[in-house]
Amino acid sequence: MPEPEMNPVHQTLFPTKDSLMEAMESIHAQLPITTSNELHAALMMYQNTLLHELTKANKEADDEST
Repeated sequence: MPEPEMNPVHQTLFPTKDSLMEAMESIHAQLPITTSNELHAALMMYQNTLLHELTKANKEADDEST
């Protein structure tokens, strides 16, 4: 069965941390990651956090320019 296509959108089944550092600390706390499900969950949590940080940075930049 083919893997589903990945898109840069928030994955609602996975958490979002408050910062990228917190996301990395969470991943480090889970090491060693031994299953593909654990790896997928860690990556989706990091992706959610990265998207959140990018959205926040863009909003701040827009606020500064107006």
